[in-house]
Amino acid sequence: MRPGAWMAVGVLCVLGCREATSQFVSVDRLSIEVTGPLQLTFSGLDERTPVWLGLDSLAYAAEGVAPFAQSPGVLMKIPASGGAAEPLLPALQFPGGASHWLASPAPSPDGVRAAYAEIWAVADADLCPAAIVACDPSGAAPIAARLAEIRLHVMHREGGGSPAPGSSLSVPLEGREFVPLRGDPFLPGFFRIRYYPFQRLFHEENPPLFRPSWDPEGTRVAFSDGLRVLLWDLASSRAETVPGTGGGVAPAWSPNGEWIAFTRLVRGDSAAASCTHSGFLGPVCRQERVDYEVAERRIALVRPDGSETRELGRGEEPAWTPDSGRLVFRRDGRLWAVSVEGEAATPIPGTERAREPAVSPDGGRLAYARLLTGGKHDLWVVPFGGGGS
Repeated sequence: MRPGAWMAVGVLCVLGCREATSQFVSVDRLSIEVTGPLQLTFSGLDERTPVWLGLDSLAYAAEGVAPFAQSPGVLMKIPASGGAAEPLLPALQFPGGASHWLASPAPSPDGVRAAYAEIWAVADADLCPAAIVACDPSGAAPIAARLAEIRLHVMHREGGGSPAPGSSLSVPLEGREFVPLRGDPFLPGFFRIRYYPFQRLFHEENPPLFRPSWDPEGTRVAFSDGLRVLLWDLASSRAETVPGTGGGVAPAWSPNGEWIAFTRLVRGDSAAASCTHSGFLGPVCRQERVDYEVAERRIALVRPDGSETRELGRGEEPAWTPDSGRLVFRRDGRLWAVSVEGEAATPIPGTERAREPAVSPDGGRLAYARLLTGGKHDLWVVPFGGGGS
């Protein structure tokens, strides 16, 4: 039996009991004709960021799926026609193994490798535990735990149990700085905290902020650190900022390599607060905070070298059609399509409560995550006239 096959059987047993789906027609060729909406997942857990693995299956990230209930994020794959899910990276994810928080799978153009983000370090919201806390202004709202670091990995889909050396990139996230002070033995310094819009969205919605996206040659990966879009050169293990992408998250490289689409988070009003934490002997810790609102989310395009940018209007989570002529994106709780030339966007019927779209390689189907009652998501596929290659 192949390595990981026994595990797939276990997953099949857990996920195999499914409700009836909408009608579809399965034909004996790579392309599967879908005549109506098709629900792929039924677990009731949070299932997100679908991406096509060729024409016959999809990869996605799932929350605590059996037998990995202790992992907040597991990478899975499922047939595009519906059926049982199984791990995308069986050599890395197996019952009893280390618990990883993985997100945003991205298969390489040749399908051999997969890039993904790992949520590596979440800082405690209470950086200064103390008996007494006094804030100015006194009604300053608490902030959630701050995401401190992610790691980008590239792994052979059928390879060993961890990424190869040089195939990982640590990405510290900005927003916390310790400023030392002199002359006070009880207060050696203070924390300067900037609670940026990406931090707020991470805790409120968990969108694909940092998702990796390959260039067509499979040599570079675009991603975001929450504040900008960067390009990771896999040959040199270096990442450089793409000019003109301030506030950029969720990048998507066009199939023809000419553009990178991304969501631009526009900062709104900010609220400042100074909080002093004291013990029995006096102050022991201080935080100087600035909390930013998310004013707007906009779809933007940038050349990979930063030489040109375009703004396409309100929206987020862009995905390309295979001819690189249009983008599908989320706006007002549903999916829309827009030309890269900036023509008026049009809503896509039947995609209410949808997000994180992915267009099939032939342009004929659209996968997305659909919001459930309670804030979780499941995965769906619908027909789409999206512009084939």
